[in-house]
Amino acid sequence: MNIPTFQASLVDHETTKHIYLQRVNQFYTQVKTWLGDQDYSFLTVPHIFKDEFGTYQGEKMAIKLKKKATLQKNFDQPLLAELTPMGASSLLGEGVIEVSGWLTMEPLAYLPKGEPTLTLPSGEKQPMLEGVHQDGWYLLRDPRTRQARLVDEASLFTLITLVSDYEF
Repeated sequence: MNIPTFQASLVDHETTKHIYLQRVNQFYTQVKTWLGDQDYSFLTVPHIFKDEFGTYQGEKMAIKLKKKATLQKNFDQPLLAELTPMGASSLLGEGVIEVSGWLTMEPLAYLPKGEPTLTLPSGEKQPMLEGVHQDGWYLLRDPRTRQARLVDEASLFTLITLVSDYEF
């Protein structure tokens, strides 16, 4: 599905919010595909948030490790990570999702191909981040290196390990 960029809809906040929520839901679907449902369960709950586009509702998603038959039944499923949409408003891109676990939190930014850019005094546009070769959700690891990494299956596993200390 081809989702338009925000530039075409900056004046229409409802469209901007709708596009952002579509992207979040598509990302959740991709995460479920990458992890599968054999060892993991996914729980989505309503989440209300506010940014410059207004107050709106999306869903946050918890990723839990399924109970094994050998575990006692009264233990909760261990939470590996929680994906929380933070809003369509972002300095660097077109929306943010926070990925958090018991250990830490890492933001993901939705970046359109070639964005964001910095306009030099000469008028030339220069990318602010390296590695943004397609539209998608990116992990911004170290601002000093200006590197962005598109979230794929391998980097999702690394990200969940980073926030939860869970080894795949």
